[in-house]
Amino acid sequence: MKNLIRYLHTSSSFCSTNFKQFQLNPQRWRIEVSLVIYRLPLIAPPMTEAERNFAQLSEIRENQTSYKCDFELELEKDAILLEKRKKMEAEGKDLSHLDQQLGVSSVQKRNEWSEKAQKLIEKYNLDNPPTNASMDFKCLKRNLDRKLVLAVRQKFEDAHTDEYVSPWILPQLMNKKGETLKETALRLLSLSLPSEDTKNPFPFEFQMYGNAPIAHYLYKYTKTMQERLGFDGSIIFFYPAQILHSNKAISSWTEVGFNPNKIADYKWCTGEEFDKLVGDRNYRNAFKSVFVE
Repeated sequence: MKNLIRYLHTSSSFCSTNFKQFQLNPQRWRIEVSLVIYRLPLIAPPMTEAERNFAQLSEIRENQTSYKCDFELELEKDAILLEKRKKMEAEGKDLSHLDQQLGVSSVQKRNEWSEKAQKLIEKYNLDNPPTNASMDFKCLKRNLDRKLVLAVRQKFEDAHTDEYVSPWILPQLMNKKGETLKETALRLLSLSLPSEDTKNPFPFEFQMYGNAPIAHYLYKYTKTMQERLGFDGSIIFFYPAQILHSNKAISSWTEVGFNPNKIADYKWCTGEEFDKLVGDRNYRNAFKSVFVE
């Protein structure tokens, strides 16, 4: 607890009223952990008109002034050898020596690269990237050129009624006695996601960086909640969890099945969408750096 108070002394909330109350009686405050689950952009955003003009001018200048690369020189060499092969084949001469020189021609390599590029274009729909209007908030395949963060409406075991569902927040969980904050974050991740033996297991892996939280937020309960829970408020520590996507998972991206006993509803949001969805500005500002792209 001393280390926790020392950490909070260095933060921006040191002078806040909530922090002063926490400092006077820290045992009256619940410690909770929240996860910032995010997906990084998968494609570059569209270029602006100025960027397109500059790119075109740069390409023209490069073609006019730069030296040819090794691959371009190989293309010219192979073109000469292929023309020679046609003449020798027409004359009925032995082509074995010439075929050894050719091997896997640069033209074949270029065609293979073009095929791979076309497959990537089709897989990620790069020729016509999906927009907000055409994609559902529950689909991770929306806004491929933006960072997305998971917002949820969560169910809590200690809620005043079984029907209670939280407003839009990040997934959060109360810290157990003797448990580190990182362990609570990992437990929250496992509780929020469906198990591997379910019909719709989560198709991704996650990476959590470091053992320390990136931010924290203090909020005070209402009088009714204080009497019911026996705490004055909560201090929430935020941990980032990046989705590690594989090609197999990306190709099958659909609506993700979170644990319905914990997550009542969810949305994958950009920074602007999250600001509109979550009303508490102080809460949003606590981890706003995560939305930097």
